[in-house]
Amino acid sequence: MAYSIIFNTDVAHVPPAVLAELRRSLGDIGDSISSIPQTSVFWVSIDNSLFELTISGWLFSYLIDRRRDELVVVSVQRAERKTG
Repeated sequence: MAYSIIFNTDVAHVPPAVLAELRRSLGDIGDSISSIPQTSVFWVSIDNSLFELTISGWLFSYLIDRRRDELVVVSVQRAERKTG
């Protein structure tokens, strides 16, 4: 079953190319996790977990809602550059 991608945060300021890459990446993640059996301990281990993806200097946080088959993006911000 495919996972839907839901945005619960404003992404209007994110460049379209970055959003396209985010959708591709989340689509791949959804495809991968959809093959994990619902009875797997994996699901217990990630319940209420927050995940992050960094794409072209943008940090996206998302949740996996397996009951609704959704990947929910909950925040976005410019990633801080590490110096040193």
